[in-house]
This record gives sequence, structure tokens and C-alpha cells, in this order.
Amino acid sequence: MSGNANARRPASLLRCLTVVIGAALVGCSPSASSDSGDVGVEATVDAATDGANGPNAADAGDSGGSDASSDAGGTAVRWTTPPVMATGVSQVRFMSAAAGAEVSFHVFLPEAYAGSTQRFPVLYFLHGTGAGTTGVAPLSRHFGDAMRRGDLAPMIVVFPYGLESSLWMNNRAETAPVETVVVREIVPLVDSMFRTDARPKRRYVEGFSMGGFGALRYGMVHPTVFGAYSALAPGPLQQDLTDGPPTTADARARLFAELFGNDIEYFRQQIPWHVAERNADVLRRGTLMQIVTGLDDVQLPWVSAFRQHLLTLGIAHEYIEVPRVAHEVLPLLNGMGPARWTFFRRALAQ
Repeated sequence: MSGNANARRPASLLRCLTVVIGAALVGCSPSASSDSGDVGVEATVDAATDGANGPNAADAGDSGGSDASSDAGGTAVRWTTPPVMATGVSQVRFMSAAAGAEVSFHVFLPEAYAGSTQRFPVLYFLHGTGAGTTGVAPLSRHFGDAMRRGDLAPMIVVFPYGLESSLWMNNRAETAPVETVVVREIVPLVDSMFRTDARPKRRYVEGFSMGGFGALRYGMVHPTVFGAYSALAPGPLQQDLTDGPPTTADARARLFAELFGNDIEYFRQQIPWHVAERNADVLRRGTLMQIVTGLDDVQLPWVSAFRQHLLTLGIAHEYIEVPRVAHEVLPLLNGMGPARWTFFRRALAQ
């Protein structure tokens, strides 16, 4: 079940590939300071800079593995995306024991990374429904520009791929174990491949829409992995799927069947509303949580209700409403103004 993010096979069985960064061949060893799992793996890295054509990631370390697994109905689940070409961004591919397939994600390295021995905080940014890689280039510019201005301390930003509509959790049938892949495989792999500050207080998760749902879950369920979490226009946050996003009854029914196996108890175990109730004692003792929503967002009523639920439970959090913004990630971030970076400064001060 995704609440424990248990892999169907041990993470240590991840298949070893080759690390290729530019023209250099680089070894990969696990970081002893990572607390998210013991993963001794190597991976294929496709380095891309400013739109230049790097090596094709599908060919750079082809080990004969598949990039798709199958769900309970036999439908292929593709875990890889084409590489995004953007300044400072590379794609990483590895064979996942949990998914039984090759998995890809993107990594943005700050300018300060090159030629340095410094270890850097890491932010995991979770995309929204169907977004895939569309936000990688603009969001890497968003973070990179803030670092150059001095608004944000240099940090590594990881963009996992969470399939199209997974809510960043394991589905009931465990045929698409997205949460296990991210928390138990990608996090320790990143710590082993890059110079990260692998302490939980220097590892953060943020997401938009479906990714905001995921950020809330990951922060609440895995407080020893993520030291701070930020949910941007998170959803769906309602206590059932009879109303609200997704916007049509058919879409809600499909989500309930594909993710939750039409199991209302499993649904209640996974949604942030009830996760907050179950973990309230831990969350009250110290958590750094941020929720941001646009005042014109269709999900505002459910976000506001969830915020009130947190207040009732006595769980501290930061809450920001941005005027004249609907359900759009960059307008939401830009509309926050200087407050956009306050949360990360607080996180780094822990």
C-alpha cells in the first residue's frame, strides 16, 4: 500500500546501468547519509544544455530493459519520457525493481554545482495531471533565475515522472507503484549520483494540482524523508469523489476505479484529509507545510476546506491565496511575488 510505499521487490534489486554525463564516464555509489532506502545502482544520464542535442537517453545505456510495465488489465504503463533540452537539465534513466521497467526523471543542477565540492539541498517538484515534462524547462528557468538573483539558495531540483493521473501514489492493484518509485528508488538514487545534502531537513517536495496532492501525502506520510512540503493548488482534496475535480462524473469514476480499485476504505486511507488525521500527533510536533491557491481556481472550495481541517487538527502550516489566478502553475508562482521564496528560506533555516 502506498501509505508505507513498500516496493513489490526490494530496492536493492534495481538493475545496474552506466552513468554517462556528457563525454565523461562517472561511477555511482550510494550515499551513506540517505535515509530513504538503500539503493546501490547506476543509471543512464542524458546531459542537455540550452537546447543542444546530447546523447539520446534511450540509446546511451540500453540494457535491453523495457520502459513499460503492465497494469492489472494488461495495459502498458510507460514510465519514461523523451528527454527535455533545457539549460542545466539532464535526464536520468534506471531500471526500477518496483515498476519492473525502465523509469526516467529529469534533474536541474544549479550553476554553483560545477567545479564545486559543496553538497546541495534537493527539491522534488511533482507535476500535475497529464503534464509529464511540459513544466520542466519553464520551471527550471523559474528556479535558476531565482538562484541567480539571490532569492533562492542554490539547490538541485528533481522532476520525477508520475504518469498521467496517478496522484503520485501507488494504485490499489500495485501495478503502478508511483510513490514507491519516487520515495524508495529515485530519492536514494539522486543522493548516490549527485552531491546532495541528504539530511531530511534539506530535502523538500513541492507539486502543482495532482502534484500538490502528492506533495501533501509525501510530506505527511514520509516526514523522515522530506523536511518541508509545498502544495500548489492541490487536488482533488474532497472527502469523496461524488463532486468536484475531476470535473466530470465519468472522470471521477475512472479515477476511483483505476487508482482506488473502487475500494472506499483504500480511498480514505490515502487521501490527505484522513492522512492528516492519522498522523496529526507527529505533524503537530513539527512540520513545515505550505499551501498556495489562486482565488479564481475551481478547486478553491476544497482547498479552503482542507486548510480549515488542518486548523481544527492543530497542524501548523502556511496558507497563501493569490488573487486573479486560476488553475495555472506559473501565474500562481509569479503572482506570489516575494512570498514565493519565503517558504524555502524558512526551510533552509531549519
